[in-house]
Amino acid sequence: MSIYECANVGLLALTFLVLSLTLLQIRTYTRETKRLADAAIEQPPRPYVALAVVSDTSDRALLEGLAVSIANEGTLRFKNVGTGPALNLCCHVCSTEGGVPVSVGGPSLAPGEAFDSAYNRNALDDPAFIRVDYQSLGGVKFQSKVTTEGRRWAKNFKFDTLLA
Repeated sequence: MSIYECANVGLLALTFLVLSLTLLQIRTYTRETKRLADAAIEQPPRPYVALAVVSDTSDRALLEGLAVSIANEGTLRFKNVGTGPALNLCCHVCSTEGGVPVSVGGPSLAPGEAFDSAYNRNALDDPAFIRVDYQSLGGVKFQSKVTTEGRRWAKNFKFDTLLA
């Protein structure tokens, strides 16, 4: 075998190696892209209705580790901070967890939209448990919970998807 033929075989082997590695990378990239596309399809727009709160940087808030407050609001205000509309909104306020709630119905909320419940913040018991029930366009039911303390502090935020 001549030097020319040996060099040609070596070049072919190197080309085969580079093309094989490129094929493996393309397959890995394609698999990962498909996984991301499937994950995006599985995550439809979801509503998330939360009690509207503001940051509190007062000395008491810093000492007690309570960073959010409803002190600037006269009434309980709820906001849809999710990516989908919240339908059939119903707010429940009670003084003990599992107690008999006072219910306030509300409108459907588009993403970013707020609802003023007209429930006076000063009428809250200490502590008060607030639960908001609502559903998405697809009929999936959701529930948001928050505890208020001292008619001012909001804590223990919780979000659940309810099974039908």
